[in-house]
Amino acid sequence: MKQKRSYNWSVGASSILMIFVVLCLTTFGILSYVTANADNKLSTKNAETVENYYNGTVLSEEMLREIDTALLGAAQDAKQAAKTGNLLSLSKYSQYRGRSELEPAAAILKTDAPEQEKAAVCYRNFAEMLLTRVNGVTVKGDGNNLIAVYFTEAGSGRRIQTALTVFPYGSAERYKVTGKNLVSSQPTENDLGGDDAIHLWQGNSAPPTE
Repeated sequence: MKQKRSYNWSVGASSILMIFVVLCLTTFGILSYVTANADNKLSTKNAETVENYYNGTVLSEEMLREIDTALLGAAQDAKQAAKTGNLLSLSKYSQYRGRSELEPAAAILKTDAPEQEKAAVCYRNFAEMLLTRVNGVTVKGDGNNLIAVYFTEAGSGRRIQTALTVFPYGSAERYKVTGKNLVSSQPTENDLGGDDAIHLWQGNSAPPTE
């Protein structure tokens, strides 16, 4: 009569269970590492983006300071030119010489126009010439005002566009920031504040001082 063989599965089952547990822990460990690494890269990228943005903001404010200094110099020269009628004695004359924008100022100084009118014409032209000498600033006329626009790099393929209006001579304010937009570094039609531009804080204008 044949004897029935009995098999003991206790050792094999525990080994399989142990292998399964080890595989699960290894898988979860790998997933945790991958997730943590991805989060770290994302956090680093976000930190760099924020840092670059604020660096761009600092550069934008430094450019604004240069513009304000240029406008102050233009106002002082306009006042002196209107009073004396002499362009050669102006502190910024070396930056005006040979520019076509100087012709209207020179022309009105030869007339009997009121001193305030002479100063206004001179200031507009002096301001335009000095602003265009600030690196990266473009200027265009808008009625009695001038519009100045410049860009500063903000990283991640973006830049900050700042636009400001320069008021006529004798106004309560020299200029007013009319827009700050976060735009692509590649020039597009949206650089003038289109639908894809991100509108940022609009700064206050500087108080007039001479």
